[in-house]
Amino acid sequence: MKKQEMTKQSSLKIGLLQRVMAISISLLFVECKADTNNTTEYVIASYNIRYDNNCDRQKGYSWKERSEQIAKLIKTDQFDVFGVQEPFKHQINDMEVLLIDYQRFGVSDDNQPDSKSNHHHDIFYKKDKFNLQAQGSFWLSTGGPDTPPEDLMKAAYGGKAKVCTWGKFEDKQVGTVFYVFNTHYYYANETTKNNSATLTLQKVKEIAGTFPVIFMGDLNITPDSKAYQTLNSTALLSDSYYMTQSKIPEDSLQYNTFNSWKPATNDTLNHYKRIDYIFLSNHWEDKVKSNTVIWDTYEKEGIQKMPSDHNPVMVKLLMPE
Repeated sequence: MKKQEMTKQSSLKIGLLQRVMAISISLLFVECKADTNNTTEYVIASYNIRYDNNCDRQKGYSWKERSEQIAKLIKTDQFDVFGVQEPFKHQINDMEVLLIDYQRFGVSDDNQPDSKSNHHHDIFYKKDKFNLQAQGSFWLSTGGPDTPPEDLMKAAYGGKAKVCTWGKFEDKQVGTVFYVFNTHYYYANETTKNNSATLTLQKVKEIAGTFPVIFMGDLNITPDSKAYQTLNSTALLSDSYYMTQSKIPEDSLQYNTFNSWKPATNDTLNHYKRIDYIFLSNHWEDKVKSNTVIWDTYEKEGIQKMPSDHNPVMVKLLMPE
C-alpha cells in the first residue's frame, strides 16, 4: 500500500508540476506577444534637405559638406521611413551612398530619370524592416494628377505642379500595412496650395482606402492658412503635432521648422516659421508617442551651422491596430 501511495503522490506532484510549467510558458508567451504589439515603434520623419545651388555654396552651405551631416542626423535618430523634399538627382545619389541601410524610390517633378532642373520628393525606408508592396506618384495639377504635365509652371492653378510620391509598406516582423505620402507644395501661390490640399485628400483616399496613412512634406503653409485647415479639418488626416502630449510648445523657437540657416541660439522667432508637417490618419490615434522638430547643428571652423534651411520633423509612432 505504501508503495502504491508513494507512486500515486509522485504522479500527482509530477502532474501538478507539468501544469505549473505549462501555465508559466503560456503566460510568458502571452507577455512576450503583448510586449511585441505594444513596443513596435516607427520613427517617421520629413526633411527638406535644400537643393544644391551656387548661391548656397558661396555662402558656405555646400551640399558636399551638408550631405554628410544630414546622413549623420538620419542615422543618429534612426529614422525608419522618411521623405525628403527639394534635392536634385545627384543629391539623391549621394544619399544612397551615405545611407546603405536604406532603399528609396521616387521621381522628379518632371518625371525625368536624371533631371538637372527639377526636384525630387523621394521616400527612403529601412530595407531590413519593411517590404515595399506598391509605389507610385501623382501630380498636383489641374490637367489630371496621373501624368506629369508638359509645362509644370502652367499646370497648377497659377503655380508649379509638384509631384507627390507614395508607397505601401509592410512591416516584415508583424505584418502591419500602411501608406506613406510625401510632397512639396509650391511656395509662391496661395491658390496653388489651397487646391493642392484638396487634391491631396482626394488622392490619399483613393489610393490608401481604409489603410493607415502618413502624409508628410514641406507644405509651405502655416497653421492659420486655408490649405492647412483643409487638410486638418476632415476625418481623413490630422496634424500629428496635436495627436501627442509630448511636443514642443507653440510659443517656443524650437517649434518652427524653417530656420533660414540660423541656429536656434543665434536669432529670434521673427526669422522662423512652421511649414513642414506630418499628418496622420485616425488609425494612429493614441499611437503618437512624440512629435519633435530636430534643431541639429555642426561646427565648421568655429562656426555653428545648420545642415539645411529646414529642420526635420520627426514622430515616433506605435504600431496601429
